[in-house]
Amino acid sequence: MDTVIEVLSQIFAQAFEKAGYDAGLGRAVVSARPDLCQFQVNGAMGAAKVYHKAPMMIA
Repeated sequence: MDTVIEVLSQIFAQAFEKAGYDAGLGRAVVSARPDLCQFQVNGAMGAAKVYHKAPMMIA
């Protein structure tokens, strides 16, 4: 059985790929701010550098 992080990573990888970005950018991790959320995906920041777009345009 997959963990929650693995399932979230698969979902976000598919979303990034469908939007035309590298699927590897959709990796979910445990949140650095557990007071705000349990998990986070930081792919928009990485994609912004690679694709020369604003992170908000990617998110």
